[in-house]
Amino acid sequence: MKETSNRSETRTIKALIAKGESELVEFKRQWWDLDQAQGKALLSKAVLALANTVGRDTTGYLLLGVEDDRTVVGLNEEKLPSPETVSNIIASYVHPPANVQCRHVSIDDRVVSVVSVHWTAARPHHS
Repeated sequence: MKETSNRSETRTIKALIAKGESELVEFKRQWWDLDQAQGKALLSKAVLALANTVGRDTTGYLLLGVEDDRTVVGLNEEKLPSPETVSNIIASYVHPPANVQCRHVSIDDRVVSVVSVHWTAARPHHS
């Protein structure tokens, strides 16, 4: 995997995992099947919930490869969607567009996908 995280980012993601889920942090064990309409819709639904919850000074996080009990299970590197694929799906399904960034980070030798959702003035978002 191409390393896309630095130590500070890794510490931040570990801290989010340690605190557990909240209205701004959601854990998913694995990616949905983004080749199927249902998988795209489920991703969009998760992003919509965060996009309509974040404030000007907060960020929402969808962490994939993490169990609800905070266990980092990791993801299969060969099946990770590209950040561009995720952005394109969100752009197609979420209106007005949500401010979303996807990256894959290494946490204790396991890959976790981080979808961060940032506040936008154009809200509420819908599908």
